[in-house]
Amino acid sequence: LTIAAVAAVAGPVVVLGAGGKTGRQCVKAALDSGEQVIATTRTGALDGFSSPNCRILPADVTRPETLQPVVEGARGVIFAASQSKGGGTAKAVDNQGLVNTAEACIKAGVKRLVVVSSGAVSRPDSSVFQFLNLFGNIMAEKIAGEDRVRALYANSVGDMGYTIVRPGGLTEDPGRGPQSVELGQGD
Repeated sequence: LTIAAVAAVAGPVVVLGAGGKTGRQCVKAALDSGEQVIATTRTGALDGFSSPNCRILPADVTRPETLQPVVEGARGVIFAASQSKGGGTAKAVDNQGLVNTAEACIKAGVKRLVVVSSGAVSRPDSSVFQFLNLFGNIMAEKIAGEDRVRALYANSVGDMGYTIVRPGGLTEDPGRGPQSVELGQGD
């Protein structure tokens, strides 16, 4: 499945976890690119986006029944949800919530699921993994969720796919351009 093939599909881009810093940046970038966006939060409330190209709807990745209505008809879904005090544990969100999302996307025939994960999740011996894992076992749960998504898509039928993005660190600073992006397989 190529990027051009996904771009040719009609439908909005859905951002799950739009209430967080990463999710908000995803919504902003999609709107700035002229996309129709469905921004989701657990409550369905999100301040700061008043574009006619943006609908704000409730969806909770820990509750699968809330996902199907928002991903149905989407051409792409961005999973930017993560554990939080009010939203659930790493196991509930970063692992099972990701699996719930992938299952909903596959059922709906969504062409592309983009998962915003974390750098170093595949290197459990690294100091970054070990430090971040102190916070609710988040790194172990992220990689477990990724592994389960890989298995789901390996067994799916059709021209759907997923992309896992593992940023080494995210800021709200202005972008530095494509020359600052490092692309690679794995971590």
